[in-house]
Amino acid sequence: MLEFYLNGLNAIFKVGTIGCNTMKNFLLIVLLVCLFVAYVVEANARQALALMYLMRSRMFHGMGGGLFQRLMPLYFMSEADLL
Repeated sequence: MLEFYLNGLNAIFKVGTIGCNTMKNFLLIVLLVCLFVAYVVEANARQALALMYLMRSRMFHGMGGGLFQRLMPLYFMSEADLL
């Protein structure tokens, strides 16, 4: 009877460790996906910022400044640019 009980416990522990490993793998995959998404979003944001900076610098240096000011959406500009 005791032996049967111990075998049952061993089986449970084996299943438990397998479950733990799969859970760890799942969490690792989720973490990697989150990191990848964050990297992509950050890269897009950096690209948008670079484009914004380019447009702003062209605006300030007077190379078709009025045109850029008309083309650029207002939410890209600070109050100083609007003055």
